[in-house]
Amino acid sequence: RAVKRLQGGSKVAVTLASKVQWADVGGLQDAKEEIMNCITLPLSQGQMFEGQKARSGVLLFGPPGTGKTDTAVQVVNLLFHNFPDQKIVLVAHSNQALNDLFEKIVVLDIPERYLLRLGRGIAELDAKQDFSKWGRVNHMLQRRLDLLAKVERLAETFGLSGEDAAYTCENAQHFFLHHVKYRWADFQKKLGIAGKDGAGIHKVLELAAVAEPKAKRRRTEGDGEKGESDGEAEAEESKASVDQSAPQEEPQELKLAREQLKKGSRTVVSLLFPFGKFFADAPQPLFPSGSYEADLEIATGCYRYLQNLFKEIEECHAFELLRNSHDRGNYLITTHARIIAMTCTHAALTRSTLVDLNFKYDNLIMEESAQILEVETFIPMLLQSSDQGASRLKRVMFIGDHHQLPPVVKNRAFQKYGHLDQSLYARFVRLKTPTVDLDLQGRARPTIADLYSWRYKNLGNLANVLTDTKYLKANAGLTYDYQFIDVDDFEGQGESQPTPHFYQNLGEAE
Repeated sequence: RAVKRLQGGSKVAVTLASKVQWADVGGLQDAKEEIMNCITLPLSQGQMFEGQKARSGVLLFGPPGTGKTDTAVQVVNLLFHNFPDQKIVLVAHSNQALNDLFEKIVVLDIPERYLLRLGRGIAELDAKQDFSKWGRVNHMLQRRLDLLAKVERLAETFGLSGEDAAYTCENAQHFFLHHVKYRWADFQKKLGIAGKDGAGIHKVLELAAVAEPKAKRRRTEGDGEKGESDGEAEAEESKASVDQSAPQEEPQELKLAREQLKKGSRTVVSLLFPFGKFFADAPQPLFPSGSYEADLEIATGCYRYLQNLFKEIEECHAFELLRNSHDRGNYLITTHARIIAMTCTHAALTRSTLVDLNFKYDNLIMEESAQILEVETFIPMLLQSSDQGASRLKRVMFIGDHHQLPPVVKNRAFQKYGHLDQSLYARFVRLKTPTVDLDLQGRARPTIADLYSWRYKNLGNLANVLTDTKYLKANAGLTYDYQFIDVDDFEGQGESQPTPHFYQNLGEAE
């Protein structure tokens, strides 16, 4: 139902089926409601914010395992479905964190054509699809061919094969306007004439019987064939109009329709539906004929599918017109993609390019905010030029935990005296900026969580770590829930530091 409502243009906030739900996110209910209200209240209760600015920033704090990433995924889901004209930028400090976030977004009910992952970390992304810029361009070009093939098949069901309905995206749009929308409007008109119970079905079928010779004649004239064909068409017309008072036998089609309606095996919707041949590969029967309303809902869903199909074709039109990969890639970033993910380093490297391309976005979600330098936090907020002196950015969400690793500053003087190892996130927390707190963890055994729970206020446990079998049974090979294991040097070498701030112990790895 949620999918149908969204496809029908509903703007109500709906969390669609996915592998991550709000119930999987640790924390109090009021914390989730605070995030939901920040996103959806300005949309559903706009009168509340007249004359004042709605809250546009969220500072999300959560200890390890409380579902910070899952919360970000659900926020992306809500923003995507509630604001179809807005673009979302995702930023993280590391490729690993960004890929973890992106992989969870991929399994949501968000069309993959709107997703884009920038930067070299795409190689580490665990996904079958290629979400890089060039991968998305190739996907759209292939998608265009697949969609036009469906249009060609639809044209064949109308008896219009060979008329180049699927030659280009523009042809397909004209085909939709003159043939698909026309048939749907005619179908609705016929339903009104026939009535829910089908009492007027004879009027519809008689009109169709009269209209068919006229249509045949128009097609013949359009082909430039006259003479004998014209005579035959006129003869059929005159024959149909001879002595209306004379009793005539009901056509076999009308008899069959009346019989099916009487038995209840079919409804007037299934009898008059104009796209039945196209949906012949769908699960059958297409119309269970339980009721008029149920069949009409199915018919509306089928038409909505066709609308979405031609909407996708319209989105592919630009990729058809642009003739080189560079322009297509730029169009993908600036216009087509709605969810764009990058690291803060990539944002800094490409900022000037994005500004020159007139890149625009409305929402910024930053993961690992507590590990990002203060200046690196500002850069993702400045990837676009101001619009008449005002920023287009509408919402900013910082997600992090300032009790974990701070930003890495290699120069000790800058770190100590410039205090550059303080992130903007930590600065906000230190200045008592209100935060939305997640305080239930669902990752570690309760005994392990006790090791660090003292650092957090009121950190509790989700039900899964108290009841799931994997948390109740001991770990294979370990006597205790947590213990130290002494590892000797491996091949004469213990812990080493190949590069600054990178430590390894091959013995532990073995």
